[in-house]
Order: sequence, then C-alpha cells, then structure tokens
Amino acid sequence: SGAGALLLIVLAVALIIILSLGSGNRYMKKGLEAYNSKYHSTVENNKARSYFEKAAKKGKPDAYYYLGMLDKREYDYSSAKLNFEKGLTAGSNLSKLELGYLYEMGFGVNPDLQTAKTYYDEVLNAGCLEANLYEGAFLLHGYYGDEIDTMNALLYLNKSKESEIQKIAAESYMNIALIQEFDISEDNFDLQKTLDCYQKAMDIDPYFEGRSYLCMADDYFIKEDNENSDGCYQKALQ
Repeated sequence: SGAGALLLIVLAVALIIILSLGSGNRYMKKGLEAYNSKYHSTVENNKARSYFEKAAKKGKPDAYYYLGMLDKREYDYSSAKLNFEKGLTAGSNLSKLELGYLYEMGFGVNPDLQTAKTYYDEVLNAGCLEANLYEGAFLLHGYYGDEIDTMNALLYLNKSKESEIQKIAAESYMNIALIQEFDISEDNFDLQKTLDCYQKAMDIDPYFEGRSYLCMADDYFIKEDNENSDGCYQKALQ
C-alpha cells in the first residue's frame, strides 16, 4: 500500500542518517587521537585533518573547530577564521569561542575586544563549559582598562579545568597557576600548590610540558631553589 511504501522510505532515510552520524563519530574519535598527539607532528596533524574533514562532511559541527585549531598550529589564521565561521554556522559553540579569540588577539582580523567578549558571553549563556576559560582569561588580562580581576577569573577557571578538551583543561590550570604566582613574593605563597597546577596541565596535555617546566623553573629560581630550578630548565629544553 501507499502508506506501507511511505513508511519504508521514512525508515530508510532514518537508517541512512543514523549510519552517517555513526561514521561521523568514528571520524571524530580518530581525528582526536591524532590531534592530541604529544608533539603535534606534521604527520599526526595531517592525519587529524583528514579525519576531521570527513567528520565535517558527515555533519559534525565541532569538526570545523578542530580544523581551525589545526590551521592555528600552522599560523594560517585566514584559514582558521574560515573554518571557525563554518563551525559557527553549523552550530559549534567551540568554533564561536575561537573566532572570538581571533578578534581578541587580532590574529588574521582587526582586533575587536567587544566582538570577542560578545561571542564569549553568548557561548557561556548557552551553557558551554569551555567558555569559562575565555571569560576567565579575559578578566585576568584586565581588558577595557579594568583592573585585573583574579578572584572572578579564578571562579571561571575552576569550572573550565573540568573540560574534556585537553587544551582547554590544561590552559585553565596554567592560568590558575599564574593567578597564584601573583603572591609569589609573599611569605604565605604556596609554591607546591602552584607547581601542582603546572604538573596537572602537562599530565592532561603533554604538549604543555616545555611551557610548564619553564614556569616551574622560574618559580623555583624566585624562591632561591637553584637546584630544582636548573632541573626544570633542563626538562624544558628536552
């Protein structure tokens, strides 16, 4: 009957959509495995790009975010902007955040702090956990002539550190350590607490090892612990 034929067509279309989404998820998983490699080698980056391009074609909006991030690794901000814009159109909040970051830093675009902050606020209001990193860092930099607001920045960063995105979580811990270093000259400065943040950052994302060890070396040096400072400097150079 006509009704039976229509039902079969609907079921067939639904099956195609399900299979397409499933393959999109697999491409995202494979892409993330390559993307999160320790050294961000050209080989791994190219492998990640191939998977994310396939995932984007399968309707995964955040694939454009990762394609843009791969562009950023190559300092190709024009391509990054295009991919973030595609992601924004497809509904990717992560793409919207990074597009805002391009405007914040003036990478490939004219600097526009108002546009950046608008994007951050919109994504935060949409319930995106990762937006807390961008909001926290914005306060930490003290834009718009405001004083640096470490207290509220810390509130945001303590949320974003729980992100499942390695770079977001690691960057959150790096910023938390930076806030704690504001008191490094004080007697009550908790060196170990700060070192733990740097250790956590590199544990989450090994790519942060060099940067973390360099910061740890500086902290030890300021506290006149030359032995540990030298050790961290050596690890940073490896």
